[in-house]
Amino acid sequence: MASPPSNVFFIWELLEHILLNLDLRTLLLSQKVCRTWHKTINDSRPLQQALFFQPMEGSDTPEQKRTRNPLLEEALYPQFKFNTYYYKLSRGRKHTNHLSDIQPGAYTRQEASWRRMLIQQPPTSIIGVIEVFTRDMQDRYYKQLLVKPHNGHLRMGDLYDPLNEWTLYPCLEKWAFWDESVETQFWLSEEARSATLKAALRECDIFVYSYFTCKALRPWMKVGAPRGADVWLQKLQITGPRYYPRYANMPDIIYPCPAFKLIE
Repeated sequence: MASPPSNVFFIWELLEHILLNLDLRTLLLSQKVCRTWHKTINDSRPLQQALFFQPMEGSDTPEQKRTRNPLLEEALYPQFKFNTYYYKLSRGRKHTNHLSDIQPGAYTRQEASWRRMLIQQPPTSIIGVIEVFTRDMQDRYYKQLLVKPHNGHLRMGDLYDPLNEWTLYPCLEKWAFWDESVETQFWLSEEARSATLKAALRECDIFVYSYFTCKALRPWMKVGAPRGADVWLQKLQITGPRYYPRYANMPDIIYPCPAFKLIE
């Protein structure tokens, strides 16, 4: 007598193969089907990698093909724009839609699964940081900072917290952020932003524009109390020393002249 077709879902190897063909959102929800599926998904390394919970192996070269987490890009990242300087400058902070106000409770829980998700696969855990303005406009720095948070890789929860605390603000382009000094109301031209991000995001998980001299980039300098991106970067435990001094690997449009336009 033939076995019922549904029995295939209780053969671990076959179930894993089937689940690997699901999109991320469906795979995430499939854990709730039954205990067998939940255990299969949690115990399978390929499935955990497909869910962006465990890192894939890869090189740290710009040629390495990487995939951005589609759930974060499509579902969560658009919400971050409610924290942008456009809302803040035009309406004032007290009228801004705060991220925690517009997210359903499931998204804001400390134990929410998306907080453990990697930003891309394979991950780099590298944050590109560039100084937009310094005392000497000819002496701006760009560095790639390798970080190792408590969970080993840069994850979405590590990025959500500074956004929720007004330490970082998302740019219009995905995976690019200003530090808290966005209040200065200076902004890079669209051409400069596009060229910078295209160069940086080939090697970095995210990119941060720091308005003032950033101590994380110049640890030998006395720049006063840490603020903005510096405070956040210290929490992430910079392990370095992967960095590029000054203008290396950055498009010429950024240097040596500023590419600012003042928001009216």
